[in-house]
Amino acid sequence: MRHRGIGRVVLALVMVVVAPASGGAVYVDGNALPGGGGASWATAYKYLQDGLASAKAQAAGGPVEICLAQGVYRADRSEVWPGGTGDRTATFELVGGMSLIGGYAGITEADPNHRDPNRYRTILSGDLAGNDADATDPRKLRDELTRADNSGHVATIVGPATLEGVTITGGHAPAEPADGTDPYAHRGGGLYIAGEGVTIRNCVLRANVAEEGGGFCAESAGAILAGCTFEGNAAAWGGGICSLYSQYLELANCLLIGNMAFSGGAACYSEGGMLKILNCTAVANAAPEGRFLLDITPRPPRGSPPPGIQVDSCILANGGNEISNNYATLTIQYTNVPGGRSAVIDPQRALAWASGNVDADPCFADPGHWDANDTPEDPNDDFFVVGDYHLKSQTGRWSRSTQAWVQDAVMSPCIDAGNPAVSFESEPAPNGSRVNMGVYGGTPEAGKSDVTWSFVTTQGAIAAEGLGIILPHEHIFTDLRGPTTPGYGQADSADVVRVMKPLLVEARLKGVGVLFECSSIGVGRNAPILARVSEESGLPVVVPTGVYGRDNFAPPEHRNMSEDELTTLFVSEIRDGIEDTGIKAGFIKIATGSGSMTALEEKFLRAAGRAASETGAAVASHSPRGSNASRQATILASIDPAIRFIWVHAQNESNRDLHRQLASLGTYIEFDNLGWNPGQDAGLVTAIQELLAAGYGDRILLSHDAGWYRPGVLNGGSQKGYTYLVETFIPKLRNAGVGDGTIRMITETNPIRAFGFKIAATGQ
Repeated sequence: MRHRGIGRVVLALVMVVVAPASGGAVYVDGNALPGGGGASWATAYKYLQDGLASAKAQAAGGPVEICLAQGVYRADRSEVWPGGTGDRTATFELVGGMSLIGGYAGITEADPNHRDPNRYRTILSGDLAGNDADATDPRKLRDELTRADNSGHVATIVGPATLEGVTITGGHAPAEPADGTDPYAHRGGGLYIAGEGVTIRNCVLRANVAEEGGGFCAESAGAILAGCTFEGNAAAWGGGICSLYSQYLELANCLLIGNMAFSGGAACYSEGGMLKILNCTAVANAAPEGRFLLDITPRPPRGSPPPGIQVDSCILANGGNEISNNYATLTIQYTNVPGGRSAVIDPQRALAWASGNVDADPCFADPGHWDANDTPEDPNDDFFVVGDYHLKSQTGRWSRSTQAWVQDAVMSPCIDAGNPAVSFESEPAPNGSRVNMGVYGGTPEAGKSDVTWSFVTTQGAIAAEGLGIILPHEHIFTDLRGPTTPGYGQADSADVVRVMKPLLVEARLKGVGVLFECSSIGVGRNAPILARVSEESGLPVVVPTGVYGRDNFAPPEHRNMSEDELTTLFVSEIRDGIEDTGIKAGFIKIATGSGSMTALEEKFLRAAGRAASETGAAVASHSPRGSNASRQATILASIDPAIRFIWVHAQNESNRDLHRQLASLGTYIEFDNLGWNPGQDAGLVTAIQELLAAGYGDRILLSHDAGWYRPGVLNGGSQKGYTYLVETFIPKLRNAGVGDGTIRMITETNPIRAFGFKIAATGQ
């Protein structure tokens, strides 16, 4: 394919400008009587072209919304030409910030303002003569004689503008005009976009054909498409979508199925520009070698940066060779590509195969298929049977046919597997605190998770989701005097409450939902005192089992225990409670010193690992040296690869490569000195950005290591509060360009998955 330049689209349909409606809204209903002025449903325009002309005439007064009722609208018809002009250059053009919103009930229903695009189908049709033959096979669209007189572009947007709730079909632009009168006529059979500020929501583009971009072509444009379906479109390049040097093009929750490319890019072809594909599903799109996405056959002009694509939280299931990337900076993360990395053709080695990708059957409710029509030897009469792309779930899957929740015998691996920085709040409970991959991820029709999460606090188990910010490493009461010191680990609980309660209350009022107290055996753990402070402050607190084994902090009785005895102790404190308090431990906390790991430290570690494997609790280890963190991660993985390991005090390791290496193995990287030295914040922000850029944002934890009531010291010594993260550090992250979704992932979702206990979901 050769890019031919960028210019303004030429529209050939001559319109008579009618008197504009008043009030900033225009109503159009194909069942209306002729002669209406469009000011209300009662006086609606009958023809959409008249409504568009009215909206354009009002453009000087600000953006206008066109309310479009159910029905079929053909691009060459107006009140002047009720029978149509037959002009193939006729197109529905949106300009000047106008919005075209379909799916209204219109005047034939009791409430014309009732809007439901699925029920009240609003169709923009390029079938000017009304004689199109059925189009079950997109491969036949190009040569279908009944479509030769259809519109070249059904709709055209010269942004900014919004299009929502319509079906676009019947566009036919399979070749460039022989006379060269319109060099863009062969692009975007269903929809052509030139301009920025374009939003397209909940639209269906079906059975359109073009040379470039059967369903949709964006050229030097800026557009966001959300909740759209591209089905059964065809083109030489980009059966569903073609993007040519777009300033930006974002596809979110879009479904691309059964599209056909004769040369490349069955679902999408991108040449130059920026393209982001988020929570989309592309299935059974047909092209040479089954390619889903082709990018940059010719390189961009000298000195221009390569285009960028990000494919995130998607399902690309196309039977192999899903992607061909010839030049772009292509990042794929949290995406299911059956066939894995080998399914990507990447001769320039420009692919970034980031974290979270899987290679598995997505387990669709019905994957759809190409029907051989009883003639498998002749592919020319095959047709595509549309499936149902909701993900199977043992807990609950939305059934398109019954419009109800059903339970399956299997669980899709794409559930709870999308980017943890993407919002999951719209998914039905239980949602596992993580978005699903694919088109229904992040929506009310997402497959339900098979787990919920809980924290075990001093007051008992609580649901982990929805608590707000979680502080994974803090202290309320800590005694560093050593276990043989008189009065070790003891204090007047009323005094501890007096000093520490205001700090916990302040944190709670700032949005902190739970605090992990990291003082384990050996540094003065006192569960009853912690329980009282938690209860009186109203902030849930989680306490650990485990032995703080570095230096001389471990009590003699624990130093002398065998690995088996330690394992039994840790398991008992998690399952039955700490000593005779009835307060259960919610995680395991151990420690290593500033030198190489000792035999004693390794004994505590192995006992912690065995207890974690048996109970599902997480292991957090004080590890200022990266080499010790690496060794601990290796040992724990040898005990049980499923153990969750938190590298405490990772900020003390200057070798950032170790952060990425351990994160790639599943270790949580905890930066927990916030507020102690604000001059170090810039370095921490950089370290976080590096992990995010490497695709390990779901491994980051943030906390203060603050608090510190110390017995034996007047007023418990000097305390630090727990609000620096909220008040100071999060704003610094925002100023550095870290988005709110990513911040929520780091401060809310990551701690849940690092420390929470999984509970099997039951029922619906």
